[in-house]
Amino acid sequence: MIPWKDGLKGRWYGIQTHLIMSLRTVRDSLVWLVPYFMVSSFFFVIASIFSIFVGDKDLADRASVLALDVHQLTPFAVTGAVSAMLAIQSRLPRPPVIFLNLAYVALGHAGFSDDVAPHHALDLFYSIILPFLSVPLLAFMAKIDRMRLVRSEVTGQNVSEALNLVIPGLITACVIVLLNTLFNYINFHSVVITPETFLGEPLLGGAIYALLNSVLWFFGIHGYYALLSLLEVVNVSSVMQAVPINEAFLGAFVFIGGSGATLSLIIALLLFVRHRSIRILAIASIPAALFNVNELLLFGLPIILNWRLFFPFVMVPVLNIIIAFSATCYGILPVVVHAHLPFNSPILFNAVLATDGGGNAVLVQVVCIVIGVVFYAPFVRKFGSLGVEEIYFSSFDTTLNRRNEEAAILLDDPVGQSHQAIIEHQQTITRLRELSNGEFLLHYQPLVNIESGKMISCESLLRIRRADGSIGSAFEFLPWLARAGAMRKMDLWVVSAASRQIEIWQAAGVNVRVSVNITPESLGDPQVVEEISGILAKHPGHMSVEIIENSLVENFKQTRAALETFRSHGALIYIDDFGTHYSSLSYLHQFPVDAIKIDRSFVLALDNPRGQQVFTGLLDFARRLDLKVVVEGIETSAQLDHLPMGDGILVQGWYYSKARDADSLVSFMHERSLCDSKI
Repeated sequence: MIPWKDGLKGRWYGIQTHLIMSLRTVRDSLVWLVPYFMVSSFFFVIASIFSIFVGDKDLADRASVLALDVHQLTPFAVTGAVSAMLAIQSRLPRPPVIFLNLAYVALGHAGFSDDVAPHHALDLFYSIILPFLSVPLLAFMAKIDRMRLVRSEVTGQNVSEALNLVIPGLITACVIVLLNTLFNYINFHSVVITPETFLGEPLLGGAIYALLNSVLWFFGIHGYYALLSLLEVVNVSSVMQAVPINEAFLGAFVFIGGSGATLSLIIALLLFVRHRSIRILAIASIPAALFNVNELLLFGLPIILNWRLFFPFVMVPVLNIIIAFSATCYGILPVVVHAHLPFNSPILFNAVLATDGGGNAVLVQVVCIVIGVVFYAPFVRKFGSLGVEEIYFSSFDTTLNRRNEEAAILLDDPVGQSHQAIIEHQQTITRLRELSNGEFLLHYQPLVNIESGKMISCESLLRIRRADGSIGSAFEFLPWLARAGAMRKMDLWVVSAASRQIEIWQAAGVNVRVSVNITPESLGDPQVVEEISGILAKHPGHMSVEIIENSLVENFKQTRAALETFRSHGALIYIDDFGTHYSSLSYLHQFPVDAIKIDRSFVLALDNPRGQQVFTGLLDFARRLDLKVVVEGIETSAQLDHLPMGDGILVQGWYYSKARDADSLVSFMHERSLCDSKI
C-alpha cells in the first residue's frame, strides 16, 4: 500500500478509537446516573397513575412538581458524572474536578445573555460537552510546575491535590467565560435558532427526536436519558397541537420494542435468519421487548456499531411516526392524551391507555410493527447471508467459512469491544483474501544423527508461494488462519500433502520418514482424527506426528485417544518445543510418546554452566522415560560440540540444512547416505 495511504488509514483508526473512548465515557457516566434518572421517572409514573386511574388532579400535580424539581438538576448531575469519568482517565482527583465543573456549568448558564440563553433542551448537551473541554485543560495545566501552589507532600495528598488545582481551575473558568462571551457576540449578529424552531412542528420535532435517539443508541449511549430535556420540549410543544406527538405517542407507536422499533427487527430475524444462535437471541429478547426494553438485542446481536443495520435502525422509528401521525390526522387513530405515559409500558396495553381506549389504537400499532418488519427484511436477509463469508483457498480445495458477526450477550465493554471486533474482522478478511491468492506448499528440514552424520528423517514445514512467486514462512499466515478457525483444514492439507510426497518418493525408490505437525484443534475433533488416521494408515512406519506440549493438557482423554490411534497406524509421536510450555511433566508418561524435541532456547543457553546443567537434566529425564531426543536449532559447531555422543541424539538445524523443497531434499539425502532407523 502507498505510504501516505497507510498514514491516513492509521489516523482514521486513531480518530475512531478516540471517538469510541469518548462515547464510552458518556455511556459509562450515564450508567452511574441510572438510579438518579429512575427516581425522577418514578414520580412521573406516580403522576400518571394519579391522573389516569385515581383521577386526583391535586396529587398528580404534586407528583409532577416533585419530578420536575429533581429533573432540573439533571445538567449538573450529568456534568458531575462525566467529569468524574474523565478525571479517572486523566489521573486527576475526582472531587475537586467534579466541583469545578459544577461551577463551570453554572458560569456557562449565567454567562449567556437573555436573548440567546440556551434552552433547557440544550442544557444536557452543554453539560456533556463542557467536561471534555475543561478536564483535559485542567490535566494539561496540572502538569506544569509553575501552576502548583504546593510542591511537597508535607501537607498530605488530599490537600496538595486540591490546592494544586486552584490556578488551573481559575484559568479554565476564564476560558469558559471568554467562550461564552464569544458565543453571545456571534449570536447577537446572527439568527438565533432555538429547539422550538424545529421541535415546534409536531411531525418534524418527533422525527428529529426519534432520529437522534436511535443514533445515540447505535453508539451505545442511552438515548432516552441523554435526550430527556429534548423530550420535555417535544412534550411541551405538542400541547397546543391538534395532533400532539409526545412521550406516550412515541412509546406506543414509534419505539415499539425499544429504540429502533426492534420488535419488528426481532420478528424479521425469526422469519428470515436461519442461524441458530441469532434465533435463540431473538427469542430471548421478546419478553423484554414487550416492555420496550431491548438492551439484550442491542449488545447481543450486536446492533451497536453494526453498520449493516444502521439505516433501518434509525429509519423505522421515523417511518412509524409518519404512519401514526397520518392515521391521527385522518381520524383513524384517536389523539394521544396522556403525554407522560412511561416508555416501558407494555405493548398493546400502552396503545389503549395512551388513547383512553381508542378502538383503532392497537390496529395502528400492529400496522407499524408489520411495516417495520417489511422495512427490516432486506437488511436482515443480507445480514443473514453475510453471516458466513466465503473465501476460496485452492490449496484446500474447499471453502473457508468465517462468521461476520458473533452473538455475545454479556460484554464488559460492548461499544469498545464491538468496535475492536469490527476492525479485527476487517483485517482478518483482508489478509485471508490476500492469502487465498497464494499457494501452500511443504518444505522439509532434515533430522541428522550426530554420531553418523546421516539423515534419519525430516520434518514437513509449511510455506506459501506468494502471487509474485516468492516463498513466505508459516508465520505470515498461520495466525490469520487460526483467527478464522481454519487450523483443522490446514492440518488435513499438510498430512495429505506429505502423504502425496511420500508416494512420489517411494515411486522413485526413496524411503524416508516424514513428520507432520498436528494442532490441538485437530486432536480434539474426532472427525479430523479419523481422517488423519486414514492417511497415516497408508504409510505405516513412514510418517510421524508432532504435537506441542499444550496438547497434553487440552482435552486430555481425546488427545490420548487420538495419539494412541495414530500410533496404532505406525506413526511415531514427537513432543515439539519441549520445555517451553506449561504442561505438567507428570502427564508425559500417560501418553504414547516416542521422542521429545528440545527447543532452541535451551541450545542457546549451552554456553553457560547453568544452561548446560538444565540441558543435561532434560537428557537424563528423557533417558529415564526411554524417550528419543531431537535437539532443535543447532546452527554452529560450538553448539554441536556441547551435545553428548552415544545417546542416539538427532539434530535439526541450520548447521546441517535449512528447510528444503522435495527435490533438494533428495539430493541432500544422497549426500548424507540415508540411513533407515526407527526414528
